[in-house]
This record gives sequence, structure tokens and C-alpha cells, in this order.
Amino acid sequence: MQSVFTLEQLFLIIVVCFAFCGFVLIIALHEERTYPKLFGLSLILPLLLAGPALLASEQSMREWVLRYLDIIYVLLIFLLTAFWSRLKYYGGLVLLVLYTILSFTLGLKLNALSWPAWLLSPYLHGLIILLLTLAINLLHKKSGLKKDLSLLWGLVILALMQFLPGEKWLLITAFGRAFAYYLLFMFVFKNSIRLAQFRLKKAHSKLAELNKSIDKEVKKRIIELERHNEHLLRMVKQDPLVDAYNKKEIYNLLGEMIAEPYAEPFSLILFDLDNFKIINDTKGHIEGDRVLKKVAMIARESIRGFDVLGRFGGDEFIIILRGARVSDAVFIAERFRRRVKEKSEVTVSIGVAGYPEDGKTVKEILEVADAGLYEAKKLGKNAVFYKSPK
Repeated sequence: MQSVFTLEQLFLIIVVCFAFCGFVLIIALHEERTYPKLFGLSLILPLLLAGPALLASEQSMREWVLRYLDIIYVLLIFLLTAFWSRLKYYGGLVLLVLYTILSFTLGLKLNALSWPAWLLSPYLHGLIILLLTLAINLLHKKSGLKKDLSLLWGLVILALMQFLPGEKWLLITAFGRAFAYYLLFMFVFKNSIRLAQFRLKKAHSKLAELNKSIDKEVKKRIIELERHNEHLLRMVKQDPLVDAYNKKEIYNLLGEMIAEPYAEPFSLILFDLDNFKIINDTKGHIEGDRVLKKVAMIARESIRGFDVLGRFGGDEFIIILRGARVSDAVFIAERFRRRVKEKSEVTVSIGVAGYPEDGKTVKEILEVADAGLYEAKKLGKNAVFYKSPK
């Protein structure tokens, strides 16, 4: 079967494809007003010239496009570059529109006129394209535009193909010109990809910064929540006035210590402030609170870091001495009693109990300590009392 495409038609098809792809690429990817975008928009000229020529039934239109397309397009590139150097984007865009309209509407009519043979010479066209290429390169340097070999070689190949006229070189010129338009398309493509990569890198950078900021904010929120939870837990477990465990938490802690499979011995010191009601009644509750804080501070200074201070309510406190025998607890209690008398305006009465010798349950141990406190009061207050129920 005979091929339905001639070399001229194949060349026009290639030009239309590259021009269309480059034009679409520019429209899709470029948002900034840049020279590569203006160059890509100029591809509308070969698209509008080669497209109708490819579809036209008249051989004359196809011949006109094949003869003058290169020089018309390179002249447009030169004009756009010149306008870009002075008027930037908008001037070049206006020129592109006007030039495209004039080329498309007047091209065939101008072709019908009689022109001098030297003016239509392909050698002259090739020379003009080389000169325009040189001028475009100089304008690039003047405008500070980045040099690109795809654009330079595309224009040079277009010029060289003009020096190979006639049927003898038809195959070479057709594919050479097609390759030149491919290089012009690659100029647009590389700049578009470079722009897309730059945007992608910028987006990744912003995303990384955003993730870093989010991680930082999340960590900050987590720390705030943890602090808030600790504060809530402290409020649930501790007495806020004297910064000691409350009665409920003391009961829980004692229950856990006794319930351990290999529970270690411990002792309790149960004490209250002597005549504390008189202080509240005569000096007021603010002074009473100050005295409570003072005694609680002396108690913390009199015990080890892993021992526990709790407030049972009112002026009654309890100390849990981990791993301490009753004899040790009596000694610590006596030392604490003397310090309170020396460092504050009140005295304390103290009862002592030990686990497991004084009881196997929380209730039994507390009853022994409370009984000791009662006996200390009977002795005249400001005393330490311990008596084993056994």
C-alpha cells in the first residue's frame, strides 16, 4: 500500500506536534512572566501556519509554509527577544499576537506577488537566520538570560538547512528542520521541567518546614497536656495547702504497700498540732495556714526523700517511713518533735506504729498510731508515745 504522507507533510506533522506540546506545556506549568514562557507562547505561530497548511488541499499553501516558515518564526523569536529586553513580557506578548495574525492572514497573499529572485533565495534566508541567531544570542547576554544550547543549535540547524535546497537534499532538510523544531521544543520543555522541579523542591522545603513546625507544636501541646495531667493528678492526690498527700491517697498507698507479695516493713508517725484551734480562733485562718505550712516543711526536712508526708485533715498529719522499724520511727519522731518546738510557735503530739508487728491491715496499724497520739495528748502534749498492742 502506498504511503499517504509525503516528506513535506511529515515535516509539517512533526512541527505541529512539537508546537502543540510546547504550547500546552507552557500554559500548564508556567505562571510567572518569563522569557521561556514567552518563547513557548510563540509556538502558536508555527502551529497556526503548519496546521492549516497540513490540512489544506492547495499545494501552494503547503509550499509557502515550507518555504517561509523558518525565517518567519526566527524573525518572530528575534523580535520577541528584543521586546523582552526592553518592554519585558507584555510588549512581547502583544507583538506575538499581532505578528501571528499578520503572518496567518497575509501570508498567502504576499506569496502571490512577484518578488525578486534574490529576495526569495533560500541562501539569503539561511544567512538572515544565522544573523538573527547571533543577534538573539547577544540580546540574551545583554538581558542576563541563561544561555541554552538547545535554543542556539535549533536556530543554527534551521539556518543550515536553508543552504540545502532542491529535491536532492529533501530527506536531509526535512528531518534536519524537524530536529531543529525538536530542539526548540526541548528549550521550552527543559525550562518547564526545571521550573516544575524548582517548585517541587520549594514545596518539599515548605512541607518539611511545616512538618517541623507541626511536630514542634505537637510536642509543645503534648508537654502542656502532660503538665496539665500532672497538675490534675497532683490535685487529686495532694493537699494543695501543705503540698502533701491527701487522706485518700495515703490510704491507697498503704493498701498497695501491704498488698505487695513481699511487702517490706514500714512505720507510721501520726501527729497533730497542740492547741491549733486556739491559733485559728485568736489569730485567724491565714495565720493558722501559715503555721500548718511551717510544720509540714519541718516534717519534710526531718525525713528521707523516699518517705511520704500526708495530711489527714485539719491539723492532723501522717508520715510513712519506708523500711523503718518502730525503734527507728520513735527516734525520728522525737527528733521531729524537738525541731517543731525550736523552729515554730507550736508543739506536736505524736503516735507511732509499725508494720507488720502492730497489725496486718491499714486499719489495724492506723488504730495503733491513733491510740499512741491519744496517749501523747494525755501525757500533757508535746510528746511521742508508742505502745505495742501485743
